[in-house]
Amino acid sequence: MTDFRPHLHRTRGLTHLNARASEAKVVVASRRKVTVLRDAATTGRIKGFSLIELLVVIVIIAGLAALSLIGSRRLITSARIIESTENLRSLAIANTSYVADYGVYCPSADQSTNRRWHGARSSSNGTFDPRKGFLSPYLGESREVSVCPLFRAMVPGFEEGTGGYGYNAQYIGGLPGFQFDSKKIMLSQRPSNVTRPERTVMFTTAAYAQ
Repeated sequence: MTDFRPHLHRTRGLTHLNARASEAKVVVASRRKVTVLRDAATTGRIKGFSLIELLVVIVIIAGLAALSLIGSRRLITSARIIESTENLRSLAIANTSYVADYGVYCPSADQSTNRRWHGARSSSNGTFDPRKGFLSPYLGESREVSVCPLFRAMVPGFEEGTGGYGYNAQYIGGLPGFQFDSKKIMLSQRPSNVTRPERTVMFTTAAYAQ
C-alpha cells in the first residue's frame, strides 16, 4: 500500500508558501500605493498656490504695471517739453529776425486788435488767418506758430493762431501804457531798452483759452 503522506505534506507546504507569497505581494502593493499617494499629495502642495501667494503675485503685477504707466507718462511729458522748448526757441529766433529788419521787437497787435503778432482778420467778426500776423513772415514756409503740445494736452483749445503761446505785450511787444504809432500799430520795445533780458519773458506757454 502506497503512502501518500509525504506528498500531502509537500502539497500543503507549497500551498502555505504560495499563500504567504500572495500576502507579501499584497503588502508590497499596498505600500507602493500609499507611497504613490503620499508623493502625489506632496507634489500637489509644492506645485499649487495658496490664496495668500496668489494675492501677493497679483499685488506685485499691479505694482509693476503702475510703475510702467508712470514711467510712460514721464517719457511722454519729457518729449512734449522738448518739443515745446523748440517751438519757443523758434519764436525767439523769428522775433530776433524781426528786430534785424525793423530795429524793434514785433508789435503785439494793432489798435483794433484785428491784426496781432500771430495772425489777422478783416473785422471783429471776420475769419482769423494765422498766416497774416506781424511775425508770420519769419515763421518759415507755414507762416504759422507751431502748436504747443503741453498746452494742447491741458485745455481743449486756445486763442486761434497762437499755438498755445503767449507774447509779452507789456515790455517786449509793446510799451507800458500801450502806445500806438500813426498807423495805429502798437509801439514795441527796442532791444537796447531791455536792461535785464535774461530775466524778461518774451514768449511762454500761457495763451488765452477759447
